[in-house]
Amino acid sequence: MLHLKANNFLPEEQFGFRAGHSTTKQMVLFNEHITRSTENKMTTDVIYMDVEKAFDQPKFEEMQEELKEAKIDGNLLNLIMFLLVHRVFLVKVNGKNSNETTADSGAGQGSVLGPILFIIFFSKLSKLLKNINGIIHFKFADDLKLLYSYFIKDFDSSIMQKAIATVSDWCESKSMKVAPTKTFHVQFGPSNPNAKYFVNNIEIERKEVANL
Repeated sequence: MLHLKANNFLPEEQFGFRAGHSTTKQMVLFNEHITRSTENKMTTDVIYMDVEKAFDQPKFEEMQEELKEAKIDGNLLNLIMFLLVHRVFLVKVNGKNSNETTADSGAGQGSVLGPILFIIFFSKLSKLLKNINGIIHFKFADDLKLLYSYFIKDFDSSIMQKAIATVSDWCESKSMKVAPTKTFHVQFGPSNPNAKYFVNNIEIERKEVANL
């Protein structure tokens, strides 16, 4: 992590698994933004997104490329890839083991190294979202919040919809996909019933704050 910090590789929007970017700090920043926007009579749409089996899907070759971009190379890169590629799996039921098998993807959820590898892999998505004016985002591992604050008279659904499409398209390009049933829309501030958003042509379910 010191290497990633020294090279300023991880985006500021990535919280968890790193010093100074706790999940508590994310909630403080999020609440400050919601409070400030609401006090200014602005509506804020928040899309809570979840990526299906995110830790299991990244291909080893793509993870290797992201590690290189993070300036991880030489023996360290070789060691990390060796640990990923040479893992074996089995299932134990009633004291009996299945045959061992290997995998061609996955960051190793449940391991010490897995979350670090995943946030390195996930970091490029922040670069894409930063190019969309009007969108703020927060990440914790594979969980993502998209925020769009606006005055109702200036509402433009295409801004948030572009961000959602960016996430969905990026995930598909990396052999992952957004989970529509675990993706929700929450609205803060003045009500705007016209704010409707879609992922994979499915309308995102809107939830009231009290029902989260």
